Amino acid sequence: MNILLTGANGFIGKHVSIFFESQKEYTVFKIARSFHERSKNNIELDLTDKNKVMKFAREFKKKHTIDAIIHLAAKMAGSKQKHIDAFRLFDVNLEIAKNLTFIAQSLLPRKLINFSSMAVYPNVDGVFDEKFCVNMSENTDCLYGLAKFCAENIFDHFLKNENMVITHLRVSQVYGDGMNKSRVMPMMRIELKEKNTVTVFGEGKRVSNFIHIDKLLEILRLLVIGEKSGVYNVGDEEMSYLDLAKRIIKENGNEYSRIIKHSPGSRVKFILDTRKLNSALKS
Repeated sequence: MNILLTGANGFIGKHVSIFFESQKEYTVFKIARSFHERSKNNIELDLTDKNKVMKFAREFKKKHTIDAIIHLAAKMAGSKQKHIDAFRLFDVNLEIAKNLTFIAQSLLPRKLINFSSMAVYPNVDGVFDEKFCVNMSENTDCLYGLAKFCAENIFDHFLKNENMVITHLRVSQVYGDGMNKSRVMPMMRIELKEKNTVTVFGEGKRVSNFIHIDKLLEILRLLVIGEKSGVYNVGDEEMSYLDLAKRIIKENGNEYSRIIKHSPGSRVKFILDTRKLNSALKS
C-alpha cells in the first residue's frame, strides 16, 4: 500500500512515518517544507503554494499511485498570538486544505484520513460527541479550530464524487517522545527536574483528554486498512491536571516532590466522547 503523508516533520508525522515504514507492506511518501535527509520518498513542498502543488501533482501521478493520504500538515496556533497572526494562521490552513483537495482529486487515493482537532468544540464544561454543534468562538485558538472545521467540509464537498473514503479525526492531546516542549506534560517534567515541583493552575481541576502516540498509531493503522468514513473523536484518558501532575511525580519524582496549586486558571471539565470510534473499530 502506498501512503502519501503530509506534515511528515511534525511530532505526530514523524511517528506515523516510522510506524508505517517499519512494516514491509507500506511505502510512505512524505511531504514537508524541508527535510534534513535526502530520500527518494521525501518530497519538499510548500502546501500553501498552489502553483508548486499543481506541478507536484501532475508529475507525481505519472510515476506513482497512492492508496491513502494521511493529512497532518497544519500551521499551529501560538500561545501569545496577535489578531493579525491568528487571521494569517486561518488563511494558511485554508490554503493547505484547498491545495490538498487538488492533490486528492489528481491522485485519487482510495481513502483520505484527515487529522482535525478537538479544538472544533468549545472549551467549556460538558461531554462532546461528534453530533455536538461546533463552536470555537470562546476558545483562545478559535481560528485554528475554525480552520480545522472548514477543512473537514472542504474535503467532504469537493471530494464527494471521487469514490473516496474520507475520515476526519478530531484528536485530543497527543503525548509521547518528541512532543513539543511547550505542551503541558513536558512543562511539568521540566519543572519537576529543575525544582522538584509541579505547578497546576485552577488548583489542577481542569479536565481534558489525552492519548499516547502509540495508541493513536494503532487506531490509525486500523483506519488505514478499514473502510470507516465520517467524523470520529479520537482520545483515550480523561484526566484532571492534578492527577496528571501526580502521575508525572510518580514516574519521575521522589519522596520530596510536591505539587503547587494556584487558584487562578481554567477549571473546565471537557469530556471527549469517543464511543463512536470505539464501536466502529470493534465492528
